[in-house]
Amino acid sequence: MAQITAHDEKIVFFSAYPEAKDELHKQIAIVDIDNTLIVDSGDEKNFIDIIKSLKDINKRIVLFKNIENYSSQLFKELDNKELIIYSGDIDKCRFREELLHLDFRTRIFFSYPEIFKVVNKIKMLILRSDN
Repeated sequence: MAQITAHDEKIVFFSAYPEAKDELHKQIAIVDIDNTLIVDSGDEKNFIDIIKSLKDINKRIVLFKNIENYSSQLFKELDNKELIIYSGDIDKCRFREELLHLDFRTRIFFSYPEIFKVVNKIKMLILRSDN
């Protein structure tokens, strides 16, 4: 998301955990904050209110992290929006069935979900640093 904001794209960022929000704040310290809306972590009702109030919501990229922590109500509010990135554990997500029926241009899985049949699976090498 920091790279996206660096290209003057408008974003809305919502995560269940404040650490993700704090990290994004650090990464975009020099970016135009007017285009960036970082919603307080974990407050689903506040996020829904913001989605409803933003006049330019369909011109913003919305990153909805930790989807497994939220209700179907939040999904329903985002369902008709154009630029949504859903991130989280789809197998634990309450609205996984609805989510699986959406026609996404791109689907990126960091692990293959049990609930969704992935064709043409590839082996991925994920390197992690223990810094």
